[in-house]
Order: sequence, then C-alpha cells, then structure tokens
Amino acid sequence: MLLCTAVQAGHTNSAQVLVLNSYHPTYGWTRRVVDGILDGLQGAVPVDDIHIEYLDTKRHDDPECLEHYRLTLEHKLRRDAYAVLICCDDNAFDFVLKHRAGTFAGVPVVFCGVNNFDPAVLEGLDGVTGVSEGVDFAKNLELVLGLHPDTKRIVAVGGSTPSVFATRRRLEAAAKPFLDRIRFEFVMDLPMPELLARLAALGPGDIVFHFGIQRDAQGAVFAIPRSNRMTADVCPVPAYTFWDHQVTPGLFGGYVVSGAEQGRAAARLAVRVLGGEPAGQIPVMLESPNCYMFNHSQLRRFGIDTAALPAGSRILGRPESFLHTHLRWVIVAVAIFLAQAALLGTLGVNVVRRRRALRGLSESEARYKALIEEQVEAVCRWRPDTTLTFVNEAYCRFFGKSRDELIGMKWIALLPEEARVETIAFCEELARSPRTTRYKHQVVGAGGETRWQEWTDTPVRDAAGALVEFQSVGRDITEQLALADRLRQSQKLESLGTLAGGVAHEIGNPINGILNYAQVLLDRSDADPSDAQFATKIQKEARRVAGIVADLLSFARPDKQEHRPARLSEIVESTLSLTRSSLLHDGIELIVDLPEDLPPVRCSDQQIRQVVTNLIANARDALNEKFSAPDEDKVIRITSQVMAQNGTRWIRTTVEDHGTGIPEEDREHLFDPFYTTKRPDRGTGLGLAVSHRIAAEHDGRLSFETEVGAYTRMRLDLPIAENTPDTNRADA
Repeated sequence: MLLCTAVQAGHTNSAQVLVLNSYHPTYGWTRRVVDGILDGLQGAVPVDDIHIEYLDTKRHDDPECLEHYRLTLEHKLRRDAYAVLICCDDNAFDFVLKHRAGTFAGVPVVFCGVNNFDPAVLEGLDGVTGVSEGVDFAKNLELVLGLHPDTKRIVAVGGSTPSVFATRRRLEAAAKPFLDRIRFEFVMDLPMPELLARLAALGPGDIVFHFGIQRDAQGAVFAIPRSNRMTADVCPVPAYTFWDHQVTPGLFGGYVVSGAEQGRAAARLAVRVLGGEPAGQIPVMLESPNCYMFNHSQLRRFGIDTAALPAGSRILGRPESFLHTHLRWVIVAVAIFLAQAALLGTLGVNVVRRRRALRGLSESEARYKALIEEQVEAVCRWRPDTTLTFVNEAYCRFFGKSRDELIGMKWIALLPEEARVETIAFCEELARSPRTTRYKHQVVGAGGETRWQEWTDTPVRDAAGALVEFQSVGRDITEQLALADRLRQSQKLESLGTLAGGVAHEIGNPINGILNYAQVLLDRSDADPSDAQFATKIQKEARRVAGIVADLLSFARPDKQEHRPARLSEIVESTLSLTRSSLLHDGIELIVDLPEDLPPVRCSDQQIRQVVTNLIANARDALNEKFSAPDEDKVIRITSQVMAQNGTRWIRTTVEDHGTGIPEEDREHLFDPFYTTKRPDRGTGLGLAVSHRIAAEHDGRLSFETEVGAYTRMRLDLPIAENTPDTNRADA
C-alpha cells in the first residue's frame, strides 16, 4: 500500500531502504544490528536514504499498541516508496508478514535476527529473503562440559517475553542428547525478587543459561544492562549467555549470536536486491553467523585458562600489560629507524614499480581501445531485460546517439514496432537457456531508416555461474541481404529465360504456318470478302503472337552482339524518330534534354534502343491511362547526365512521366517476366524483364522511383567507356 500510494501520487521524496526493528533504539542488540546494517550499506546507499523505525515490542507488544503503530507508520511513510525493507528480529518479521498484503505490499523484504527460521513460513509468499538467527545450544552444552566437567545441572533463567519462551523451547529440543549427563531446570516467568533468590541458592555443579530479563511476571520492565548486573551480583556460578550484547562484566559468555554480523549479512542481501536481483530468488542464509565470546573477569573468577577456550575466541575486558600497552610506540620507533635507513631504496623500488604499472596500464588501455572502441562492429552489454550497460563508439555512431543516452536504455526501443514482439520472445528464451548464439533483426538507424543487423550474443556470468548480462557483437547486413535477393532474382530470371527460349522455339513454327495459310486465303481472287476479313484478323493476331515469341527469344538468348562505344544522344534520337508521331497523336508533349558533350558508353546500340523504346512505351501507356485528353501534365521528359559512384563514372538516362505511378504491391515484381498490370492486348510482361537483363549484360542497372498518382522515373545507368581505343575514335 505504501509503495503503491507513493508512486501513484508521483511524490519525489523517496527513500531507498526502510529498516524496521522489533525493539527500542537503546537496546544493545538492536544497536549492534543497526550498526551492522549501516556498515553493510555504506557506499551502496546514501545515509539520508535509510529510514529506521522501532516497534518497541520489548516493552509494548499488545495487539492494540501494534495496530496503532501500524497506522502511525503507514501515515508517516505515505509519501515514501522503498526499494527494500529490512526487518530485524522475530516480532518485526511477524509484523511485516501479517501486513504483507496491505501496508508492505509489493516491497522486497530482507529479514535478520529471526530465530531458527523455518522455510515453510515463506510458502506462498514472494519477494522475501534474509538471514536466520539461531542459538546453537548443542555447541554451548559441549562447551560447558569441556570447561566445567563437573556440571550436573543447568538452570535456564529468563523474563516474561515471547522470545524468552521461544528460546526455552529450542533449548529443550537441543538438550535431549545430554539428558543422561545433565539435569535441566527452567526459572522464568517469575517476579524479579523471587528469581534472584533462586539464583542465589545455586551451588557447585550448577551452570546458568541466561536468556535475558526485560520484563518479569509482574510486568516490571528492566534494561538489559541493569538486569544483567542484578543477576550477576547474586549468581555464584558461571552464567552463560547467547547474544553478544549480553556479554557484560557480570556474565560469562559462550557461543553467541552476533548482532553486527546479522546486520551486515542482511545489508549484503539488500544491496543485491537494489542491484536488480529479485528478493524471492535469493536463498535464505540458514546458518547463523555466530562466534565464541567470553568476559575476561568471569574467566578469572572461575579459574578458566584462556588456552582451554576454542580457537578464535574473543575475550572482552582483558587488561593489557605494560609491554602490550606501549608496544606500538616501540614498534613505531623501530619502524621509523628502519624507514629512514631504507627510504632511498624503497622510493627507488616504488618508482620502478610505478613506471611498470603505468606502462602496463597504458598498454592495457591501448589493447582495450583496439579490441572494443576502434573496431567497426558494434559492441554492447545488456541485461536480460535488454537494458544497456555498455556500448562502444561504433554502436553510438550506428544509432546516432551518445553513450550517455544509450546506457540505461532498453535496446528493444531501437527496433521497429513490428519487430519487437518476436525479438522480446527470443531474449526471454535466451535468458532461460543462456548460450552463445546468433540472431538477426531490424533496427531503426541514425537517419530513421530501417536496416538489418546480425548479432552474436554471449552470456556473461558471475563467479558462481549465475547469468549477469549478455555481451553482443553486431554488424549491418542490410546490403548483404539485398545482394542475396538480387542473386535469387538473377537465378530466377536465368531459369525463366531457359524455359522461355524452349517455349518460343516450339511456338515459332506453328505461327509461321498460320501466317502462311492466312496469306493463301488472302491471295485467292475469288475469296469471299468476309473470309478475307477473317484472314486479315488471323494475320494480325498471329503477328502479335510472333512478337511475343520474339520477346521470349530476346529474353532467353544471351547477348552475343559486340559492344562498341556509342553516344546515348544518337541512340535516343534514333528511337524518338520512330515514336514521335505516335506520341503527338496521343497528345503527349516530349521534352528531351541530352547534353551534346556526353561521353560515349560501350554498348550494343540496338539493345539500348530496345530498352529506351520500352521505357517510352510504358510512359505513354501510363499517361494515356491517366489523361484521356490533352493536358499540361501529359508530358514525357527524357534527360541524361554524368554521375560518379564508388570510383566509377556513369551516364544516367531518365524517362519521366506524370502518369498513374506504380502501386506498392507491384513494385517488387516490376522486373519479373510475364508480370504486367496492363490489359492482355496491351502488354506481355516481358518488356521490363528484357530491359533489366540488357542493362545487367552491359554492367549497368535499371531502377525506378515512383509515387502512386503522381509520377514514375525509370533510370538506366550505363558505365562510361573510359580511355579505350574505341572511345578515342568515338570522341574524334
């Protein structure tokens, strides 16, 4: 509720971490846990972004009080949204779980100080992880028998709080293997005077397990240091404790739970959540970070040699000897003397090492730039949700964006809308099954144009083998795909040409027979006029079929005509001499702009004339379809100009009309054989296919530009005949 309310309201006053403690701020355990949390979050979260709250359940744990506190907390935090909630100790953890669906809905939870955590508690819950707190009574019982072999009875002492009763149950469970050697007695839930009297009556063979007394059976509240002093003053035997904040001068110590380590462990988990790792996917730390800790005065009181303690034990309150007290000054003096003696040598070594380090760093940076920054391929790193974490300069150049704009951006936004669904599905599948793979998709380039890229994606894992992100190397394959399409088109035309040649030969002979027989009918002097009319129509249609056959043969035959230098202006003029009258008849104005100084091209003038004728015929048909009567836009414009591309000079001849234009769905098939949008009696669909083949045989190209209802420009590009003997003769 808090998180959702703050986000919906659009408030900017947002803390990253909420720390919710079970107890009050001055409670020693709570101070240690909070200090551990702050230490663990240092450098990851600004201290101003950490909010700390206290339930104070050591002194006020009734339901009505907790409900009032929930309402107060909800009111205070209504303006704040949290990236993670750290709850400390059992009462805060139970409080958060109880209100998980309301006050703390949607907030990732990290717990610590939860005694003997049971994973079953989290069944059906998501977004929760943490650190279990567990008193290891078995190790403490073994410690007691090792240090105090005459122990016969253990007396467990505690106040009247839920945590004390829970601790008793855990001791009872751990004590079962020791019941044949030790008798256990529980002195708790009593008024403080009676409890102290029971402690004072203990004697040899007894050991006290001190659970802490904060509230007695009469409801009197005691601070931990005060209750510890009261029990220590009357207790004649070692009093073991199980939490580091209770190892005070009056208590013996033991194998204790460390509040600071609990806090640090919880902070480390919280930093992982802040880094984007789902809390529900982080395993709970079931092993409590405990340590051996003892009070020096109690060790001396009961005659325990420190050599008998377990390795790594921490001893609090140990007095320091004179030598130990002043040892650092002796060390400082010796160090100064040695430092002065070795100063020059040390400085020399440091200078050499620094130079080597700088040289190595420089070489490393140079290699990095050579491998990443200066390569042509685009390189990036991205999280499974496609958020970019690194891009090189080539990546920035391709998309026309700076590194600051791209880092943190999801690269899926760089794809056209129609390509995103399939690509997102690929990324999700790759995250589920990380591997090195290749994938190609469309992108929107720096100029807004749609292009194709092919990427090699490689997973990047952490030391534990978990997926962190992907590193990808990509290249632009737009031209490669276009070349493949042109190759397929060429192969298709070659196959169709072979088929067309065979069909044309098979049809040619019958057509000649039809024409001859029709002529015989016309030559008969006694022919009926109606028969003569039919014979004339037969000849007309047969000649039309013969024209189709000729086009088929022209499409099928490879060019065997010799290519000589020729001037395009002469080829175009000779073509127009045959078509001008028909254009004038249709009311079409012809505008020709052919510079006289155009250099020659090497070509078959007959074939280029055929191409120009086809282009003019198509322009005429488009104008006649759009304009049934003379019009100022009923114009065919023919122009030629010299152009250079990739070190080669070309002559581009353009035939432009303002007719119907070419519809979108027809453009990709424009040069396919037998594809036509004209009426059956107006075209066969071979004219542009043949023209396209002729242009290719001349090492040229035929292309077009069009807009439906506005214009069409057909462009014939032919390479200029450079510096050949034939060229020189043509220029003479």
